[in-house]
Amino acid sequence: MAEGTPNPTTPEKPQAEKQTNCLGCGKPLKKLKLYYRNGKYYCTKKCWRKAIAKIKAEEAKKAEEAKAEEAKKAEEAQKAEEAKKAEEAKKETPAA
Repeated sequence: MAEGTPNPTTPEKPQAEKQTNCLGCGKPLKKLKLYYRNGKYYCTKKCWRKAIAKIKAEEAKKAEEAKAEEAKKAEEAQKAEEAKKAEEAKKETPAA
Protein backbone atom coordinates (compact mmCIF):
# COMPACT_ATOMS: atom_id res chain seq x y z
CA MET A 1 0.00 0.00 0.00
CA ALA A 2 1.08 3.55 -0.57
CA GLU A 3 2.13 5.48 2.48
CA GLY A 4 -0.20 8.42 1.80
CA THR A 5 -3.41 6.35 1.74
CA PRO A 6 -5.05 5.17 4.96
CA ASN A 7 -5.60 1.46 5.60
CA PRO A 8 -9.29 0.70 4.76
CA THR A 9 -9.51 -2.13 7.32
CA THR A 10 -8.81 0.10 10.33
CA PRO A 11 -11.43 2.83 10.83
CA GLU A 12 -10.21 6.26 11.81
CA LYS A 13 -11.04 7.34 15.33
CA PRO A 14 -13.18 10.46 15.49
CA GLN A 15 -11.32 13.18 17.29
CA ALA A 16 -12.92 14.30 20.52
CA GLU A 17 -13.99 17.92 20.51
CA LYS A 18 -12.00 20.13 22.82
CA GLN A 19 -14.06 21.63 25.60
CA THR A 20 -14.16 25.40 25.14
CA ASN A 21 -16.67 26.51 27.79
CA CYS A 22 -16.97 25.99 31.53
CA LEU A 23 -19.58 23.36 32.41
CA GLY A 24 -20.65 25.31 35.50
CA CYS A 25 -21.25 28.79 34.11
CA GLY A 26 -20.68 28.54 30.35
CA LYS A 27 -17.88 31.10 30.20
CA PRO A 28 -15.14 30.59 27.62
CA LEU A 29 -12.14 28.81 29.14
CA LYS A 30 -8.75 30.50 29.08
CA LYS A 31 -5.48 28.60 29.11
CA LEU A 32 -4.19 30.53 32.11
CA LYS A 33 -7.09 29.71 34.35
CA LEU A 34 -8.38 26.13 34.18
CA TYR A 35 -9.77 23.89 36.89
CA TYR A 36 -9.63 20.24 35.79
CA ARG A 37 -11.68 17.62 37.64
CA ASN A 38 -13.00 14.19 36.59
CA GLY A 39 -12.03 14.60 32.95
CA LYS A 40 -13.73 17.98 32.50
CA TYR A 41 -12.63 21.61 32.64
CA TYR A 42 -14.15 24.39 34.74
CA CYS A 43 -13.15 28.01 35.17
CA THR A 44 -13.04 27.91 39.00
CA LYS A 45 -13.56 25.58 41.93
CA LYS A 46 -16.86 27.34 42.60
CA CYS A 47 -18.15 26.42 39.13
CA TRP A 48 -16.98 22.84 39.63
CA ARG A 49 -18.94 22.57 42.89
CA LYS A 50 -21.96 24.18 41.24
CA ALA A 51 -21.85 21.65 38.39
CA ILE A 52 -21.48 18.74 40.85
CA ALA A 53 -24.49 19.99 42.85
CA LYS A 54 -26.50 20.28 39.64
CA ILE A 55 -25.63 16.71 38.63
CA LYS A 56 -26.55 15.37 42.09
CA ALA A 57 -29.88 17.21 41.97
CA GLU A 58 -30.67 15.69 38.56
CA GLU A 59 -29.78 12.20 39.82
CA ALA A 60 -31.97 12.66 42.89
CA LYS A 61 -34.86 13.79 40.69
CA LYS A 62 -34.46 10.76 38.41
CA ALA A 63 -34.32 8.43 41.42
CA GLU A 64 -37.46 10.03 42.86
CA GLU A 65 -39.29 9.63 39.54
CA ALA A 66 -38.19 5.99 39.28
CA LYS A 67 -39.36 5.33 42.84
CA ALA A 68 -42.76 6.92 42.11
CA GLU A 69 -43.11 4.88 38.94
CA GLU A 70 -42.21 1.68 40.80
CA ALA A 71 -44.80 2.46 43.49
CA LYS A 72 -47.42 3.06 40.80
CA LYS A 73 -46.65 -0.28 39.15
CA ALA A 74 -46.86 -2.06 42.51
CA GLU A 75 -50.22 -0.43 43.21
CA GLU A 76 -51.56 -1.47 39.80
CA ALA A 77 -50.34 -5.03 40.35
CA GLN A 78 -52.05 -5.13 43.74
CA LYS A 79 -55.34 -3.90 42.23
CA ALA A 80 -55.14 -6.51 39.47
CA GLU A 81 -54.51 -9.23 42.06
CA GLU A 82 -57.52 -8.09 44.12
CA ALA A 83 -59.72 -8.07 41.02
CA LYS A 84 -58.55 -11.59 40.17
CA LYS A 85 -59.41 -12.81 43.68
CA ALA A 86 -62.84 -11.17 43.45
CA GLU A 87 -63.54 -12.96 40.16
CA GLU A 88 -62.45 -16.30 41.64
CA ALA A 89 -64.73 -15.71 44.62
CA LYS A 90 -67.68 -15.03 42.27
CA LYS A 91 -66.97 -18.23 40.34
CA GLU A 92 -66.82 -20.32 43.52
CA THR A 93 -70.15 -19.15 44.89
CA PRO A 94 -72.99 -20.96 43.12
CA ALA A 95 -75.73 -18.84 41.61
CA ALA A 96 -79.11 -19.47 43.25
